[in-house]
Amino acid sequence: MPDNQASKAVVLRTRAISATFFVIAVLVGLYSGPMIFTMFWAFVTGVCLYEYGRMCFGAERKSYPWRRSITMLLGMSVYLGLAYYRFSSDEPLPTEVSISQFAFVFMLPLLLLIIELFRGSSDPFRGAGLIVFGVVYIGVPFTLLQYIYAGADRNGASPNLILGILLLVWANDTFAYLVGSRIGRTPLLPRISPKKTWEGSIGGVICTIATGGILHLAFGEISLLHWMSLAGIVAVFGSFGDLVESMLKRSVGVKDSGRMMPGHGGLLDRFDAFLFVVPFAFAYLFWVVW
Repeated sequence: MPDNQASKAVVLRTRAISATFFVIAVLVGLYSGPMIFTMFWAFVTGVCLYEYGRMCFGAERKSYPWRRSITMLLGMSVYLGLAYYRFSSDEPLPTEVSISQFAFVFMLPLLLLIIELFRGSSDPFRGAGLIVFGVVYIGVPFTLLQYIYAGADRNGASPNLILGILLLVWANDTFAYLVGSRIGRTPLLPRISPKKTWEGSIGGVICTIATGGILHLAFGEISLLHWMSLAGIVAVFGSFGDLVESMLKRSVGVKDSGRMMPGHGGLLDRFDAFLFVVPFAFAYLFWVVW
């Protein structure tokens, strides 16, 4: 029994240290200027794409290097393409780049299928589909962070919007776990994540919306109504994002996406909910707030 308690203490200490360094890195990445912001999220994007490629293609000895590499290359090209034009143009949101990026994403499946024609793969559609999904699932949301950053700057705001979304995601995840572990009885989706409950999810929603009210007091960039709306978006789509990554890991038979954060898994495990939230948060900010 003492050995078990000691091992649990070590795990908790490891998790706490990893989480502390993670939070510090995120804050530095957000508040050290546009160049550091771009470099930090480029690093996060690359690591998440690598972890995704390793999960999806790691069992394929022949195709693994090519498919993992092309997933990282294409996902990073979406991100870095916008970064290049942001620093080489006076426009904070260059429209022509947006159009070209969306066109690239739509052409991507066709180009990959042409490549698969000459590779002679036994599962061409699965391989091409997983690569495209990786670009859309990881590359596009992190690219949209640059739009939020530039859009906020254009309106005289700051990275507080991105930090606020992150805090909402963490609040939803943390309080859903705390409430679910204490009073959770009804499984939410047992075949995907047996430990998640309806009680925990409802508790997460309530606490996330309350956190949105607190963020309005801390950050004045947008109104209380908009913070509450973002909190609602996070509460819904953050939960789906967590479940989708659980479904992905279960389908490929892995527990964690990686080992970069001791005690927590990989970076993709830390950003799974955030990735799902960002496109919907961006759409709300772009269509309603800005």
